[in-house]
Amino acid sequence: MRYMLLICSDDKNAAQPPRAEMEVIIQGHRRFSDELQAAGKMVVGERLRPDGDASRLLKNPTFGIGPA
Repeated sequence: MRYMLLICSDDKNAAQPPRAEMEVIIQGHRRFSDELQAAGKMVVGERLRPDGDASRLLKNPTFGIGPA
């Protein structure tokens, strides 16, 4: 069984955290990623693109699933 873990935030309305706080968050993410890799549990890890670049899929009862 595989799982997908998404770590995200709605950064459009959020205030920019102080640099020191961001460093702590980034180090925590890296440590977590390193632990998953060391345990052989990580399949792939990539950053997601901004939601403005995303394609949306909508279910259309006539045609099934397709581009929005």
